[in-house]
Amino acid sequence: MSMLPDCVVDVEPANFIQVVAWGFFVALWTGVGESRWRDRNQWRLGFAIQSIPALILGVGVLFIGESPRWLCLKGRHEEAKKAFLIYHYDGSNDDWCESEFSLIQQNIEEEIKAQGRLSWGDLLRTPMFRRRLFAGSFVWAAAMLSGESVPYGLTTRVTNMANPRHFVRPVLPSRNLCHSPV
Repeated sequence: MSMLPDCVVDVEPANFIQVVAWGFFVALWTGVGESRWRDRNQWRLGFAIQSIPALILGVGVLFIGESPRWLCLKGRHEEAKKAFLIYHYDGSNDDWCESEFSLIQQNIEEEIKAQGRLSWGDLLRTPMFRRRLFAGSFVWAAAMLSGESVPYGLTTRVTNMANPRHFVRPVLPSRNLCHSPV
């Protein structure tokens, strides 16, 4: 859970990883299904399936309240506690909720204190920050250098070169439209 943003960790249900796994599962089998469909519009099915959760999220975000962490950052601690209890209280975990909420408040206080002390140079001077900077940079570089993104830009060109009868030529204006009569 440490890789998730703090606001997600504060409010997400315990089965978040299962939801992500189902998303990967649906994406994988949609791709398998599309690979059997021999049409130049096969990409539209995957796009349509992906747009459904995006639309639900876009509409649903209008009805979701603020996160407890954001409310604490704004100094609205009573509202933050109520929101935290709505997400986490199950009727029997009073002590856990109290300790977790106080931990959120302590973390926010430490972050506010540290804001004035830290600089960009601390990324290289502090061993913990150096490791995080290296890990983040390595993941970014590995993703960019892996070649995984190359097929996305070249797929249509390679397909057109391999199968010239499906080559889609750009539509250019007629010669008569390009030249004015003199």
